[in-house]
Amino acid sequence: MELRATSFSWKFHHEDWDTPWQSQSGDFPAHETDLEHMNRQRLFKIQSWFRLASCEATQLLREEFNRWPWGYTIYRTVYTPESDIQWEAAADAIRANIFATLDWALQHGRRQDKQAHRLLRDGYRSLVFKDKANLEGASIDQVREQFKAFVTSDPGAFGTRFRWCLVIDEEALQSFIRHPQPAEFCELLQPDGIEKNGAWVTVVDPVFELDTKPRRGKRSYRGYMRCHLNRLESLAWAGCVNHMSEIIHQGPDGIPWFEDNI
Repeated sequence: MELRATSFSWKFHHEDWDTPWQSQSGDFPAHETDLEHMNRQRLFKIQSWFRLASCEATQLLREEFNRWPWGYTIYRTVYTPESDIQWEAAADAIRANIFATLDWALQHGRRQDKQAHRLLRDGYRSLVFKDKANLEGASIDQVREQFKAFVTSDPGAFGTRFRWCLVIDEEALQSFIRHPQPAEFCELLQPDGIEKNGAWVTVVDPVFELDTKPRRGKRSYRGYMRCHLNRLESLAWAGCVNHMSEIIHQGPDGIPWFEDNI
């Protein structure tokens, strides 16, 4: 049987979005066709700042730019009256913290590429699944199965949107309510910062199985971890080059957390 390459559109769209993604920066004019957008994408790729990738933002852009817009896939598993009130603010906090981290890096980091920061901000769009009938009270394993089905259904499943998913349950939601503003980046330098960094989400590995052999001796790997919102941009880049089991720190309560300094 002859195997044929499966084609997919550079511009990602999901039926749960009311409208397709549109560039707000003018880099990809709305009146242009998908083909014209892809040609613009190719022009960015041949520029020296893109090829040299001197900062984390550009490195992340290089990994994500093959499918656009980029972003996280989020699952809502809490459907209380309080969550109905708080949900939109909680979902928006994902983007707000990623942008706050990018802004901090642009102001304080070395050899930052302004073009990469602009494109990452312009091209971020979360995909949120909030199906009460199927997700209310769902366990990590149940979310994993739904996310796995989503990933396998898309022929262009690569990048942050398809690598790991974020879960907002009751505990995570309460962390959002306690810390409604983007966390200060400098707080990460505190010895006890893991307890004071603000809101967090659970990050789930879709390909984890109980008999999965962990890497680098991480015998306690359970296929998920928590991540503070002001670490989500770093998590996106870390996921390009690391298995989840390689970037986990066990907290004092035994809960696994993302640790990008391992």
